[in-house]
Amino acid sequence: MLLLAGLLWRVLAFGTLVLPAAALRFNFTDVQQCDQVMISFAGSNLRNNSVPSSLSILPVNSTAILVPLPDPGIINTGVALTFLPFAAGTNFVASLDDSAGENLIFVSDLIRVLPSASGNSSCLSNPSPNQQKLFALTSPVSQCENITVTYNTTLTTKPPIVRLYNPKGRSFRLNQTSDDRASGTATYLMNFFRGREIILLMDDGDGVRETTPLLSVGGDSASDTSCIQRNFTFGFPPNNTGANDSNTTPVASKAVIIGGATGGGAVLLIARHIAGGKRLRNK
Repeated sequence: MLLLAGLLWRVLAFGTLVLPAAALRFNFTDVQQCDQVMISFAGSNLRNNSVPSSLSILPVNSTAILVPLPDPGIINTGVALTFLPFAAGTNFVASLDDSAGENLIFVSDLIRVLPSASGNSSCLSNPSPNQQKLFALTSPVSQCENITVTYNTTLTTKPPIVRLYNPKGRSFRLNQTSDDRASGTATYLMNFFRGREIILLMDDGDGVRETTPLLSVGGDSASDTSCIQRNFTFGFPPNNTGANDSNTTPVASKAVIIGGATGGGAVLLIARHIAGGKRLRNK
C-alpha cells in the first residue's frame, strides 16, 4: 500500500507531433522494473471528437490498473508514471479509453517488463497467500462460440463485464449470452477471429479488474463467421494493422508534474482491489 501510494503520474508536454496519414498509436520506451515509464503517442490526432478519459494498463493473468487522464490534451502529450508495480518478465498491454470505457485507438503491442538496471525492486509487494480471485475462464476460446466464465458467489453476486484486448488491434466488450447465478456461471460470445492473440478483462464494475493469460482464439476453416464484425473502425480505416510508421517521431520536452496518485484514482483502484477482495459486492 505504501509503495502504491508513491505512484505519481505526470503529463509530458511534447513539441509538435508529426502527423502522417496513420492512426494515433502508442509509442512505448523500454519498461524496466520499478523505473519510470514513459508513454507517448505517434500518428494523427483522434477523430470524431473522441475525448480520452483514462489509460488502462493490463498485465497478463493479473489485475489491471486504471489511470485517470483529467486533461483531454493527452493526445498531444505523453504520460510518465514513476513506476508500474510489475516484476521483470511481466507482459502487459495498454489501452486509451473514453469515459464509457471504450478504447479510442488500437491497443498497444504486448510489452515485456525488463529487469531494473539498478536492481530496484522497491515497487513490488508480496501477494497475499489468502487472496482469492473472483473470476475464472473455464472453457476453450473459439471463434463465434460461447466461452464460460465462473464467478465466486461468496464474493460477488453478479457476473463480470468481459472485455477483449487484441495486442496491436481492437478492444471491445463481449456480449453476455447467459447467466446462472445459482452456480455462478455466465457465458459470452467470442466474436473474434481465430488465430488471434487476446487478453480478457473481467470487471465486476466495483473496482476488481482481473485479466486472463494471453490466449489464442481457436477455430478452423469450418468455424462460423457470422458473429464477426468486419467494418469496425474508430475514425480510421478498418484495415489498419496498427503497424508502426517509421517516419513518425514525437519530440519530447521537459516533463511537468501535474498531480500525484496519493488519494487519486489509480492508487485507490488498486487499494480497493487489495483491501476489498473479500467483500461481498451487491449492485
